[in-house]
Amino acid sequence: MGALRLEAAHRKLLHELADAIGTSLEVPVEITDARLRSLARSELVPVEGHARSLRPDLSPRVRIPSGHREPIHVPGVEAIGLQGFWVVPIFGVDRLRVLLWVLDGDADRSAVEFAATAAHATVHGLDAAHAFEAASRESGLGAAPFDDRIGEVERAVAGATSEGDFQYDSVSIALAVLVEPASAHFATAHDLAATLGRTAQRGAKVLPARRVLAAQHEHEAVVLLAPFPQDPPSEVLERAVAIVQDLLYRSQDAGLYGRWTIGTSAVVRHPEGPARAIWQARNAARTGLRIGMSGQVVEWQRAERLHGLPQLPQRFIDDHYLTPELVAFFDDPENEDLTATLESFLEHAGNVQAVAAERFVHRTNVYHRLRRIETALSVDLGRGHDRLALHMALIAWRMRRDGSGEHVAPAGMHRALSG
Repeated sequence: MGALRLEAAHRKLLHELADAIGTSLEVPVEITDARLRSLARSELVPVEGHARSLRPDLSPRVRIPSGHREPIHVPGVEAIGLQGFWVVPIFGVDRLRVLLWVLDGDADRSAVEFAATAAHATVHGLDAAHAFEAASRESGLGAAPFDDRIGEVERAVAGATSEGDFQYDSVSIALAVLVEPASAHFATAHDLAATLGRTAQRGAKVLPARRVLAAQHEHEAVVLLAPFPQDPPSEVLERAVAIVQDLLYRSQDAGLYGRWTIGTSAVVRHPEGPARAIWQARNAARTGLRIGMSGQVVEWQRAERLHGLPQLPQRFIDDHYLTPELVAFFDDPENEDLTATLESFLEHAGNVQAVAAERFVHRTNVYHRLRRIETALSVDLGRGHDRLALHMALIAWRMRRDGSGEHVAPAGMHRALSG
């Protein structure tokens, strides 16, 4: 069974159900789909000696026998600090829909079975109302666009096309949203998924339904667009980006925010165009978020030369491109103007006049700053090797950000990636 996708109202209902059951049993409770992707998370105050809530991605994989409907108890292992828990398969009309996870506490088997009755009734009602199937159809591509194997994405798009859900001529474009939740916000996977789900679906309203496919999975969302021949692709993409940006900014106002970046593809005309457009948009977003472009739009045409960096471990990048002396120089607040001048100089290929215009200073001032940089770092900015090493070091330094997103790319790097 694939990951379930529900409308926000249905997710809220399951969230409230988990909370009610947890309150009744006085232990943390979780409801997930059969692949352990979170649908609802209890917000209970921690019980003495118990975790705040279950983490399905860390829980042991429990094999549910076909048709099995009874609670399964998984005993704790004191030696490794693993608490015991119950896992209860919850069926809809005719199939397994969700799993109910109950942490061991004072709840015995009879109490768990009684609580499961309410869960069965709720899920059965949702299933009878076609809540699961309707939401699955709405997603269009499900989780397929988030597979890094482009062949899998191509097959999913081909399936949607053959079923009449998607139609395109020779042009495809896409945008992707990547979110890195802030620790104090997007407190639950439910909140994050709901916000991204709304974002993807609203962004998809730029064109008629069969010209757009939208999907959301965990912390990513994509919108695939197939403009009509008479519609300029750039204008269609611009409208979609504007809608997505507006929704993300409004989510921030509501207190649901984190670090986010929007990636956009080029106009793709290959036979495998739709899948290639999705791949480009996702990698543009990854690159932008990795180098600190929070709240920005990153174009694939500009990010292509850097898109491999997000795949590398930060330690590898640091070891190859940064030295303690460079880190100390870039980190020093007193060198902020020198660092910005250096970055502008490298982006403009050594054009001092362009640097002066961008930094709003006289050329003499730029030359003075460059000499100070050469002296402080023992480099020669007239040598190509030194310029390349410094440029890579600056990019690596921008990637050394903490989870709060304190470091953001300056104007020069924004220009380099967003045109």
